[in-house]
Amino acid sequence: MVGNDVSAAAAIVPLTPPAWAVKDVMISLRRAFRIAGAQTVLASHWPVNDKVTSRLMTEFMRRWQAGEPRAKAWREAQLSLLHSKEFANPYFWAAFTLTGQWR
Repeated sequence: MVGNDVSAAAAIVPLTPPAWAVKDVMISLRRAFRIAGAQTVLASHWPVNDKVTSRLMTEFMRRWQAGEPRAKAWREAQLSLLHSKEFANPYFWAAFTLTGQWR
């Protein structure tokens, strides 16, 4: 990372709340990253299993890097879990929100 320019390090900043975090803390963190220059912040609202998070993020990044707009790539990644046997429950894929630049 160069200075305070978050965008130099990543276009997307994933955030997962610690157990003690409350909604206001997550909103403040999301806002701080956006002010610092992050184009997009992908944040979870509750802790989610590492296996499912890895699968979701891998699918999202694969689609986004293939040229899909971020919002579409994110939706399709979530749908891939919805249609799976193991992770169809919204607990696994609805924890996350994508804010900021969606294209």
